[in-house]
Amino acid sequence: MLRIRRTTFAVAACLGLLAAACGGSDAADDADDSTTTVATSTTAPEVAADTTTTTAIATTAEVDAETTTTEANPETTTTEATSTTIRDTGPAPLRLAPLSKELDPVISFTADGIIPFGHGGPGELIPHEGISELASIPGWGIVFQTIGNPNVIWAITDGELDGMLVAPDDGHITLEGGGLDDDGEPIVLYQYHQWGSPETNVTTLRSFRPTDGRVLDIAVTGGWEWGMSTNALHVLGPGNGDTAVARWGSEGWEGLDVLDVQTGDLVFSSSTDLGQECFSGDVGCPDYWAAVPFFGDIIGIGPVWNDEAGWVDAFGLWEYNTDTGEQTLMQSWEWDNGLWYPEDMFVINDSTLVVSLGTGPDGGGDPLPALFFDLVSGESWTAPTAAWVRPTTLS
Repeated sequence: MLRIRRTTFAVAACLGLLAAACGGSDAADDADDSTTTVATSTTAPEVAADTTTTTAIATTAEVDAETTTTEANPETTTTEATSTTIRDTGPAPLRLAPLSKELDPVISFTADGIIPFGHGGPGELIPHEGISELASIPGWGIVFQTIGNPNVIWAITDGELDGMLVAPDDGHITLEGGGLDDDGEPIVLYQYHQWGSPETNVTTLRSFRPTDGRVLDIAVTGGWEWGMSTNALHVLGPGNGDTAVARWGSEGWEGLDVLDVQTGDLVFSSSTDLGQECFSGDVGCPDYWAAVPFFGDIIGIGPVWNDEAGWVDAFGLWEYNTDTGEQTLMQSWEWDNGLWYPEDMFVINDSTLVVSLGTGPDGGGDPLPALFFDLVSGESWTAPTAAWVRPTTLS
């Protein structure tokens, strides 16, 4: 399962997207003048490599899912604490902190399917195999991608499965999150990659509004031998989750940006604002495997170098000061290669950091119980069960 996208990748696209709900627009910086194009064909139109035009078409009728919807594993146990059926994982999984007696509002997924969260706690399992990424959109539904199919973003609304966004043959799309735009309308956030020559190889962050099919280019997030990666995006209008840390890398060099994911504006850049960029692996380099903005600064999780031993033997939470570029280690946990890895990270309830964990790097392996860390008190705990987790919002 590949969900964390490390920074040193050469991805690209001069973008064209196929959307089942049909709609397109110009780039976000020209959104006021954008027009929506509706096509009736079910075949991808050709888009010139040097344009940023997006054409949306109806494709859901011909999408062949590479995954199957199955009944829940018969060898399951149902806990009394929730109504969710969970696969028996055998021995107790690794926990970085004590088991929590409280249930935190996150949506989760396992090899068996999706576990939503409501006012009564975790809901019934929605069976679906092979999910690689997922986002919950308040009041609208759930969107997800599957392993081995980077060309489709699926949607579940009112219990129905729909191939909502489909990429043309010469590119693919990466689900990054979702939420609500400035008008309170549901949006899906994704990166679009289209392979090409060094001059035309460009990746952009985009939003898709399923209610009317509008597609907006928000920001360029990659090119030839460089790219950005973000953690789970969950926007709820201006001032509420609308910024994200973009970790960028280029031929071994890396840095941190803070990006407004609604407008594409660059709020902070470690390179341009502080003249700070470093080579991946350098001691003191803010080499975060996941990072989020927090009250103007950045919280990242990454390796902790042991000077005495001469190697990394812990992973920790770092506070990165965007005024000075200085890092402060907040807390660390013993780490050994193959023991555990951060898979994704986000903030809930304004000050609770959630770290999705797994047994393999880059989202591989099996999920572990998620780590929760109170950024005010320093208290930490883990989720009751092992699952990949993402942010959600209670109605």
